[in-house]
Amino acid sequence: MENSRDCTTEIGALSASEPEACKQRIFDALFRTGGGVTEAARELHISRPFLWHLLRKYGLEDVPATLRREFQARYRVESEKDDDPLPKS
Repeated sequence: MENSRDCTTEIGALSASEPEACKQRIFDALFRTGGGVTEAARELHISRPFLWHLLRKYGLEDVPATLRREFQARYRVESEKDDDPLPKS
């Protein structure tokens, strides 16, 4: 398994050499964690402050909040469906 220093170096190098690939990895991690920055940073093996630095660098600082709202709205809709009584036949 890679140690966190190697992964940090990897995403740092990706940030410098292939910014679009770096942005996609960040977005994918945020999507998988429902916008959770701490969890995404952990998944990417980088520190939370470094992830925020990259989010600001790429203009993605609104993505975590947007994803959280979307996931919460989706969860509410699914929960409301569960609370609906069964359709009458």
